[in-house]
Amino acid sequence: MNQPNLDPVAVLILFATAVFSPAVAAVVGPYLVILLGSTLGAYFRLGQRPSSTRAAGLRFFLAANCAAILFTVPLAVVAHKYLPGVEVNWLLGPMAFGIGLIGDRWPQIGQWIARKVAMLVDVLIRARASEHKTGDGNGS
Repeated sequence: MNQPNLDPVAVLILFATAVFSPAVAAVVGPYLVILLGSTLGAYFRLGQRPSSTRAAGLRFFLAANCAAILFTVPLAVVAHKYLPGVEVNWLLGPMAFGIGLIGDRWPQIGQWIARKVAMLVDVLIRARASEHKTGDGNGS
């Protein structure tokens, strides 16, 4: 028996077909998944932020959704290379949610990544120094 395709993109394409033509719905469907995921993530992030005006909240949602539209597909494709058993369509929603949830904390995420890279470099330098002290290095 042939099972229906129930990935989020296929479901939203089905719903979008009621509004758009099937050809347009096929293009719009993935973007609907991205917008839903990033809007939900931004909603949770907005609840964590200090109170602000409605205009500031709207700008935050707009920025989070625009960032998700731009970065979700490339991130999903990269993640698919490391998770080949998961289809890219299944990664769009969680990636967009994560982008929306991070929201305006990108500088803190960048600093966290930089600290982790610096720690890795320190470990590699110490390993290299201990290798030279024991005489196991090349040319010793």
